[in-house]
Amino acid sequence: MTKKANTMIIADANKEKDQTMSVDIGKCYQFKPEDFEIEVTSEHYSNNSFIQVMNQDVFVDFMRIPGVKKDGKMVASATRIYMTHVQAAKLARSLQSVLQSTHEAGRMEVYPPKK
Repeated sequence: MTKKANTMIIADANKEKDQTMSVDIGKCYQFKPEDFEIEVTSEHYSNNSFIQVMNQDVFVDFMRIPGVKKDGKMVASATRIYMTHVQAAKLARSLQSVLQSTHEAGRMEVYPPKK
């Protein structure tokens, strides 16, 4: 491989053009568990959500309510997340499990009932 003026020359022009090469893309994404980390690129607070299920995917709008007044209308800031049906179902099960165990352990904020 030769580097010339920010251009990479991958093959010699005199070589045969109909060569076949196998590339295992999966190997590009293999890593050791200790080499994985999550980089949180943004954070948002939400106190309300709207969920829409469509034929091919699901989206959840995480909103901050009541919002602010802009041009005479109340505008709620939202972050929309798209996911597959399978991933949405996994998220629902995970949330239910985590919230239930947190509540049972007494680590969830609880408000006394109104009298």
